[in-house]
Amino acid sequence: MNSEYTVERATNAVERYRHRIDQSVTAGRIELLLWGAVLAGLVADMATTTVGLEAGLTEGNPLMRWGISVWGPAALVGLKVPIVAVAVGLRLYRVDFGYAAALGLAVLWNVVAAINVVAMV
Repeated sequence: MNSEYTVERATNAVERYRHRIDQSVTAGRIELLLWGAVLAGLVADMATTTVGLEAGLTEGNPLMRWGISVWGPAALVGLKVPIVAVAVGLRLYRVDFGYAAALGLAVLWNVVAAINVVAMV
């Protein structure tokens, strides 16, 4: 078996798999994963905030602190759902902002949830 034949077979195999990857990892799937990370971060932030408040910690965000003092833990949903709605609206209005809106919220809420966990430990 000569080395040119082996290199050609390997190159062909790589091209076949690259084509499969190109089909499976589309921009839409990546954006969907980012929006899933937004949802996960939102839930994690609300859960860790609730546990932290019950443990005696205080909310660091003045707007959320005010909302919690007025509406209780329901403020976590009432003030964050409109933020998601604005991000989704921005994504629908400007499709090219889809990644930015999702990535921004995903990073923000997942980092806040991690900070909450560290504060409780």
